[in-house]
Amino acid sequence: MRNMNVDELLERYAAGEIDFSGANLKGANLFAADLISIILIHADLQGANLIFAYLNRAQLYKANLIKAKLCGANFTQADLRVAQLHDADLHGAVLQGADLRSADLSLANLLDANLLDTDLRNVNLTGANLTGVCLRGANLRQEKNNYFVNLCGATLFNADVRGANLAGANLSRADLRYANFNEVNLRGADLRYADLSNADFSHALLNDANLDGAKLNGANLSNARCERASMIDTDLTDVNFSGAAITDGKLNRANLTGANLSKASLNRIDLSRANLSYADLSDAYLIDAFVAKTNFTNANLSNANLVRAELSSATLTNANLKGATMPDGSTSN
Repeated sequence: MRNMNVDELLERYAAGEIDFSGANLKGANLFAADLISIILIHADLQGANLIFAYLNRAQLYKANLIKAKLCGANFTQADLRVAQLHDADLHGAVLQGADLRSADLSLANLLDANLLDTDLRNVNLTGANLTGVCLRGANLRQEKNNYFVNLCGATLFNADVRGANLAGANLSRADLRYANFNEVNLRGADLRYADLSNADFSHALLNDANLDGAKLNGANLSNARCERASMIDTDLTDVNFSGAAITDGKLNRANLTGANLSKASLNRIDLSRANLSYADLSDAYLIDAFVAKTNFTNANLSNANLVRAELSSATLTNANLKGATMPDGSTSN
């Protein structure tokens, strides 16, 4: 790796040279530098100052950017595959359309960064701060175990993740409060013990996802697909599940106090020992539902379909069953 000072780099770049692969620019001050389309493959930029730099379409494959200062830098359509960005400061950086496959962004600060349409497959985002980040259209999908994104413990508070592909992603213990996951693909994702309070998951795909022990109080999951999802011991207080499909879901011991499950499809769901007091289950489908010791106190089950649901041990004190189809097929008055 060849040592290079900043003046030499900028002079040669200004003269039309763009390939500086393997350059040693550790700690270099490149504040607001215009380096569009530069090639810095395998370059050492550890601790470098690239605040407000222009790195559009730059090639930074396997570059070392550990602890680099990248606030406000423009990496639009840049190649950052396998780049080392551990503990880097990317506050307000623009990474739209960038390729970050297999990059290490652990402990990185991505506050208010723009990751629109970014390829983040197999990225390590453990402990990263993604508060206010825009991830619309980003690809974080796990594919045949070759690409797996790790967001374990990451902060995505108030993040915009609309339409992103997070199938199979690890979001366990992540802070997802108030984040917008509208129409996001979270099929098979690991969301155990994550905080999703007041997040928007309307029309999201959560089939086969694991949300055991997670906090979703006040979250919006209207019209979400949660088939075979696991929400054991999950806090679902005041959640909006209206029109959602939770067929074959496991919600054992979940707290659904005050939840809105109107018109939801809950066929074959396991609600054993769950608390649905004051919940709205009007017009919901609970065919073959397992409701052993389920608490329906003051719940609204009007016009619900309870065919073959086992209600013998459920608590139905003050529950509204008007027009409901009972387990034996009769209609409740």
